[in-house]
Amino acid sequence: MVFAALAGTPCIAFNNTDHKVQGVYEWLSSLPYITFVENPSGVSSDIAAALGHHSKTYDHDAMLPYYHNLEMALSQQV
Repeated sequence: MVFAALAGTPCIAFNNTDHKVQGVYEWLSSLPYITFVENPSGVSSDIAAALGHHSKTYDHDAMLPYYHNLEMALSQQV
């Protein structure tokens, strides 16, 4: 799912038993071409929705505050 987000590739992500997939999806939920499915019974409509988005470019603007926090934490370690 992460590589699909970065590559701009539509992705349908299914949850797992420890909910790690759902946790990562929360970071990527603003990307319209990444879809999280809890119930696989309606997956065909989820596939159509994921493929139907025209913009499939990863926009890192939403993550810039996190990058800045990481940069600050790493610079304090040096």
